[in-house]
Parts: sequence; structure tokens; C-alpha cells
Amino acid sequence: MTNPISLRMVQSGHDFDVVHIEIAGNGIASIADGAALSLPPGYQSSRGVVLSGKAPGWLFGLVSVLFRNAPWRAVFDPRPGLGAVVFAVDQHQTSRRPGDIISTDMWLVPRQ
Repeated sequence: MTNPISLRMVQSGHDFDVVHIEIAGNGIASIADGAALSLPPGYQSSRGVVLSGKAPGWLFGLVSVLFRNAPWRAVFDPRPGLGAVVFAVDQHQTSRRPGDIISTDMWLVPRQ
């Protein structure tokens, strides 16, 4: 059976990539589906990662673990006025700190 979860990576033009989590079909996925995921093609561990998409919290956690070698990880918060909130950083990098907000102006493309 095909995994309904996919990870689509988009380069932001900045020091990070955006990974969109997508669940096909009825939008339902199992933990086994999440555990079967692998890093998307083109991933570079030297860049930060912003996670985005409509998915359950456990799936964001599983996907975050895939990117554990990134210098920092953030998750998009769709509430107005926020952006992507940095939640994990490598102790050797200095560009981002937990709680930093990455403006959506830097990476979110409005829907047409």
C-alpha cells in the first residue's frame, strides 16, 4: 500500500528549507505511515528546516526527528502575526535560538 504521507521540500532562498507535510486522500494517516518516512531528495543538513502543513502533532514530532541533523528546526504557527517558531537548535550554531520567529514574508507564498 502507498504511504499517504509525503514530504515536499521547497528552498526559501534564505538559510533554510521549508518542508510541507501532506496527507493524501481522506487526510488520515497512521503512526506506521509516519515511521516509514525518509528524508526528501535534496535535503542538505547544513540548512535550517521549517515544518509546515496540516497534520497531527505526532506527525510533526516524527518528521522533526528525521531532520535532527539540521542546525535548527522550526514549525509554522498559522495564527495571525506569528510565523515559524524555532523549537530546536544545534548547540554549535548561533544564527537562531528557541523561540525566534521567522516571518512568513521570508518563505510563505500566498495562494493565487
